[in-house]
Amino acid sequence: MELASLIVLIGAMIIAGFSAVAALVQANLAVSARKAAQIANDAAAKAQLKAEEARDESQRLAKEANDSFDRLAAAQERLAELEEAKTRPSVKWRVSRGKGDTQITQNVGDARAYDVKLTGTEGVHTDEDSSAEEVGPGDSLEFYVWRGGEMPTPRLSISWSLSPGGEQISESVAVRAR
Repeated sequence: MELASLIVLIGAMIIAGFSAVAALVQANLAVSARKAAQIANDAAAKAQLKAEEARDESQRLAKEANDSFDRLAAAQERLAELEEAKTRPSVKWRVSRGKGDTQITQNVGDARAYDVKLTGTEGVHTDEDSSAEEVGPGDSLEFYVWRGGEMPTPRLSISWSLSPGGEQISESVAVRAR
């Protein structure tokens, strides 16, 4: 063989060797890139799962915060109502003993009571003196109480309104006979 052919053959073998090495390097790089892509894909899946968990936790906490806010608003509203009720005039009744079998129901509040009516269970006697169109603070009504043998404890029912012809309010109290 001629020298020139031999040089061409050696050159072709060297080029083929370099090509094979390049192919191996490329294959190795492809495997490494595939592994890196798989690792990145796994990391992305984990990040997605963490993001979904964080979203769910955020939604749960937001709901808890909204519920707490609603409870706080309701409590503040109730507190405002109670504060207003403290300053609003009110009717309060006190039952005390009078003379003999007579008992007295007195308005010890700071508001007038209208359309006042006293009624009672067995053992409580009410009459025309036990009703009034208006009972002011400090004013009172009388009724009579007696109790016989095995009779249950008598109860007095007081009904009134805060304005003439207004909605009736009722309160029931146990009364004692002498």
